[in-house]
Amino acid sequence: MESQANPSTAAVTRAWILLGSLALGACSAGDGTTPVGTAPDGASQVGASQVGASRVDATRAEAARVDTPQADAAQVGAKGQVGQLRLEAVTELPRYVAPTPPLADDGSVPDCAEDAKSSEARAAVAAGWTIRADMAWGKDYRVVGVAPRATQVAGFGCMFPAARVLFFRDGRAVAQLRDLEADEESFDSGVQGVFEHSAEPADPAGKAGSELRVGEWQVARARVLATAAGLELTALPALDAYCGGGAKVPRIEGLSLPQARAKLLAQGWRGVQPKREEGAERFLGGLIEAGYPEVVDCAGTGQGYCSFEYSNEAGDGLAVTTAGEHGEDGGKTYWPTVVGSEVTCAAKATVAPAPGG
Repeated sequence: MESQANPSTAAVTRAWILLGSLALGACSAGDGTTPVGTAPDGASQVGASQVGASRVDATRAEAARVDTPQADAAQVGAKGQVGQLRLEAVTELPRYVAPTPPLADDGSVPDCAEDAKSSEARAAVAAGWTIRADMAWGKDYRVVGVAPRATQVAGFGCMFPAARVLFFRDGRAVAQLRDLEADEESFDSGVQGVFEHSAEPADPAGKAGSELRVGEWQVARARVLATAAGLELTALPALDAYCGGGAKVPRIEGLSLPQARAKLLAQGWRGVQPKREEGAERFLGGLIEAGYPEVVDCAGTGQGYCSFEYSNEAGDGLAVTTAGEHGEDGGKTYWPTVVGSEVTCAAKATVAPAPGG
């Protein structure tokens, strides 16, 4: 008579094999994310650092019912690195898993985040992310800005530490844009700014089209282009052209006011002295005395925004916005920094926002 294995022993053996397989499938790797299909069990870990968990959990429970088919990475190419910004193809929607122990309470306020309006954004919420932007881009893509959490910062408003950008096509996650040096404990780290931009090519032989400018909270650092081959992250052009190509705006984002002005003058822009109410000069931070009569107005609180007006020979207008103060410290002069600009074309009286504006 042949010997036969004990049925109870065999059942226990099969159970251990199954548990081992599940444990291997639950392992995640790298940068605080793991694919949706391999997320660790236990929804309480997702978004654990956020305040108001009941509201967020309810949204995630609804979003969990959204089907999120995944695309073959070969279908949509994604490449490019500019500085510490990297665009890369994904085959699965990245999932955020809160660190253990969770981050200390730093005033995070999920209510200041954007609502998840699209099915793609709801899928991102189900994957543990907080939404900072949700927009259609071009004919084929949905762009969803995400972060581990949102936090209210005095003088800045709603900020998203370690923010990144997810790209969807046909409802599927196909790429992500990350800052390789993003830090969850630094409120202004990551890809904070996403600006849809459309400008005429500075080179007449070039092609105009919509693109995404991406970077810091207000200042663009690179651009994402949609091509026949997919998505590509590239450096910003040296010039943006507007108004039939006659109004050329050089790269001035992130430059000090004197540096930016020198570049503008080289492209044919001249300062325009605005009409001001009597006594308004004393609120302009000494910029008129410093040789900037084109200053229009300055905010006395927050980031200390100031606006400046310029025009060219064709009558096109350029408004430049800076942040920060002008003054001296220990014999050294410090200047505000350009954070955005906006072009008004004289011929059509239309407004064209420049990158970061």
